This record gives sequence, structure tokens and C-alpha cells, in this order.
Amino acid sequence: MIRPRKCKVCGKVINLFKERENCLFVRGGYYHTQCFIDKKKAMKSPWSDEELGAFLPTAQAEAKEKIDALIAAEEEIANKKRLAKVENDKRVAFFDFIRDTYYPAIVPGKFYAKLQRYIYGTDKSYKSAIPAEHLHYMWKKLLPKMNEIDAWNRAHNKIIENRWDYDLSIVLNKYPKYLEWLKKQEEKQQAILDAAAISESKSLPQAPVVSHAQEENELDIASMLDEI
Repeated sequence: MIRPRKCKVCGKVINLFKERENCLFVRGGYYHTQCFIDKKKAMKSPWSDEELGAFLPTAQAEAKEKIDALIAAEEEIANKKRLAKVENDKRVAFFDFIRDTYYPAIVPGKFYAKLQRYIYGTDKSYKSAIPAEHLHYMWKKLLPKMNEIDAWNRAHNKIIENRWDYDLSIVLNKYPKYLEWLKKQEEKQQAILDAAAISESKSLPQAPVVSHAQEENELDIASMLDEI
């Protein structure tokens, strides 16, 4: 929220958002328009109506420009906070999934710290950040296969003490393939939108391509997972 300013004449608070049309910005200070007029007319050498008429539009325009900049800055801060909350919620949901997946084993805090380094892109072993929702989605999709791998390992006396680390290595190994798959889905979606726009421009009925594309998406992700 924009911090209120006080009028340099009457001392009352000016709500910049609500009173932007009724205030002036002069020499670093804010004034109610009428307060400024009254002050200038009460001077020993009062301003004439002509002088005020020439000065006020410039001061009002400067005030609006200043207030617009303040509002834009506040909106940017608010948007960043909203985005940060969304990203934090995604990270928390992913960590909750990890905790529940390996229960009753207790996943140590240092593993969550490692995941966080991958999410923030600060892990020296990986060249870029990996969004929490990407890790979450891949882990859920790969979990049945990773359970099969774990069962095979146990059947052959290959016991993995920290299975979460082992599974993380599988997820990281498949991440480039996942990014390729995501890119293909974006291209397909764009093709659908382009086809719809062309159909609309020609006033033709839109072909039912979405369900077919969805079916292809499932096949693509399934085939990508089968490559493990």
C-alpha cells in the first residue's frame, strides 16, 4: 500500500490513490490543490489567477506522474510477493510429497536443503534451476518405475540406504528428456491455437483437435518414462 503523504499547508493526510486528481507535487512536497491556491493568494505578493492558471497544470501533471510511478512500484512489489508465495507453496507441496512418499523413513533435513539448491539453481553439480513443480511432477510420474527398481535392487541384495538420493539421481537423469517433452507440448498447443485462429478468421467450424492432442501428450510422456 502506498504510504500516505501530508499536505505541506494544512498538514492533513493526502490519500495519493484516491486524491491524485486533487493534489500537487511542488519542490519535493505534496499539496492539496486548494491549499496551495489559498497559500499563494494569501502571500504578501499574491499570485494572480493568470499565474496560478499557468502553474497549476504543470504541478498537477508532475503529481500524477509521481503518483503513477509510486503505484507502479507498489504493484511490482505486490506481484513479486504473490509470485514468491506461489513458488513457495509449490516448494512446500513438493517437500510434503517427498516426506509422505518415504514415510515411515525420516528424510533428513540435508536432503531438503539439497533439493532447495536444485530449485534455486545454486547446486554446483547442475547448471540451472529446476522449478519445484517440475521435480514434483516428474517424481510422481516416475515413482512407480522407481518402486520397481527398488524392489529389484532388494531382490538382488542391493540395498540403497538413502533411497531418496538414488531416486533423485534418476529424476535428474531424465530431466533433459522431460524438458524436451515440455517443449513439444508447447509447440503442439501453439499449433492448436494457430489452427483455431485460422479457422475463426475463415468462419469455419473448429476441428476437434484438443482431445487428440491430449491423447498424444499422454503417449509422449509414457514413452519418455518407458525409456528408463
